[in-house]
Amino acid sequence: MRIFCVLFISIFFLTNFVNGQNCCTLNLISANNSEKKIIEKKITENKKYTTKEDVRSELKKLIYTLHDEAYITATIDSITEDSISVTAYITTGKEYKWVILKKGNADEDILRAAYFSIRQFSKKPVYYKQVNKLMDRILENLENNGYPFGVVKLDKIIFSENNIEAEININKKKRIQIDSIVINGNAKISLTYIYNAIGIKPGDYYNENLFGKIGASISNIPFLVMKSTPKVVFWGEKAEIILNIDKKKANQFDAIIGIMPANDIKQSTMVTGEAHIKLLNSFKRGELIEFNWRKPEQYSQELKTNFNYPFVLSSPFGCDLHFDLYKKDTSYINITRSIGITYYLRKGFVYKAYYENQTSEVLSTQLSVNSNVNLPGNANITNNTYGLEVKGEKLDYNITPTQGYRLIINSGIGSKHISKNSGNEELFKDIKEYSTQYRTTSQVEFYNNILKRHVLLFDIRGGIIRNASIFENEMFRLGGLNSLRGFDDQSIYVSSYGSLLAEYRYMLDKNSYFNLFWNGAYYKNQNKGIIDRPYGFGGGISFETKAGVFSIVYALGKQFDNPISFKAAKIHFGVSSYF
Repeated sequence: MRIFCVLFISIFFLTNFVNGQNCCTLNLISANNSEKKIIEKKITENKKYTTKEDVRSELKKLIYTLHDEAYITATIDSITEDSISVTAYITTGKEYKWVILKKGNADEDILRAAYFSIRQFSKKPVYYKQVNKLMDRILENLENNGYPFGVVKLDKIIFSENNIEAEININKKKRIQIDSIVINGNAKISLTYIYNAIGIKPGDYYNENLFGKIGASISNIPFLVMKSTPKVVFWGEKAEIILNIDKKKANQFDAIIGIMPANDIKQSTMVTGEAHIKLLNSFKRGELIEFNWRKPEQYSQELKTNFNYPFVLSSPFGCDLHFDLYKKDTSYINITRSIGITYYLRKGFVYKAYYENQTSEVLSTQLSVNSNVNLPGNANITNNTYGLEVKGEKLDYNITPTQGYRLIINSGIGSKHISKNSGNEELFKDIKEYSTQYRTTSQVEFYNNILKRHVLLFDIRGGIIRNASIFENEMFRLGGLNSLRGFDDQSIYVSSYGSLLAEYRYMLDKNSYFNLFWNGAYYKNQNKGIIDRPYGFGGGISFETKAGVFSIVYALGKQFDNPISFKAAKIHFGVSSYF
């Protein structure tokens, strides 16, 4: 009771002294020199303050600090003031120490989860923050294990001089179980998907930590939006969670047309194109269906398809299927098939383990030889790769983000088989037929809203293939609007590279902006023995209409020792529609 009386008197004095607004100083007077030294370490005496309110705040802070450092009976005895100063008479009291803090009725599992150790509370100073943190951790454990109304306190407190003895007392109260999860709003999605996305399902014991993260978990789903804060209704030993979720436009159709100078002397310009369709949650299971067609050159085409099905059999695992076909004019054709098992985390990250089969067949019987390394440019190749991939994103807005990040990292190892081309066996005499090949790629995007309408984007990418014999038909292909602007689509063949895109955007509205950019790369073509540092720059505009978001991008590029040429400028027109 003495402690509570002391605290009450302190608060009374603190809330009822001095209301003046003139500049003043604070003088502190203590009972003896030892207490004075303790106080001087916590505060600067004779410091000038702008208002009396500042003095009040300083004194509160001092008393709280003394209480936290084991002087739990510290108090302000009295306060006097005049027009230019405030004088406070303070008693720190003795430093209190624990005799022991006993476990009381607390379970060992709860204490272990709260990192409780008797040694920390035996013959040690009574630090308020330490005790408060222990109580908070115990309460958190109760709330996350079905006891949201649990109470924890110190009981059987015994004071002897400057020593304290106490024990922990826990009243768990009722254990609450989730009865149901109700979805309001116009979202059409299976409950199984929601259960896995938020980590809560009927029959689980109430978990305050998971309940508090529901909003963040739903925000990581691109086709759903929370319309209000999640609610929970308790009755008896049951609880019902109510979620107000609406659907969000996430299905996407993109079309891009590129105009650039033609390599064919018979034509002055060449038109390239790309079409992309992404369908999300079409069957109300959160699945992804994706098609991407591209014509990077006059006689070359590429088709990519992707199917992803999450939470198979109500588990956190999903299935991922890829198919990629790329035909390079009359030179070669690549076919890639991939199957993966995905694992979903509520923080927006997805892990994948996959198997990939890639075959490349040379269509032309006339093989060129790169004299620098004495290797054929292309070869018949089969790669069987096993790898891991991680994806993650946290964006404020999926269409035109202004804040957040997106990343994807992929690494694989596999066996490589090279088939000698009929009629060209001599070219492959020094090349191993079977070998091990490593392949790693990464991409990280950062969006930073530096001012109200000003956004910076940094897109960092890299990739490397490790093998003694790397052919052009298995290399990375750079160039174009979505990789290295200012260059022909997929025109730069590399065995390893690093690239950076730095872009400034001035936002006109949510989906419209002007942009200026610079992008550059450092790459190596192991097959040809080439190293270069190309870069490009330019600008554009994106603006929203009823039909979608239209974009125009103008880019110039510089490669090798060639000068920048406006005649070689690339112009891309695009439209993105969300439905």
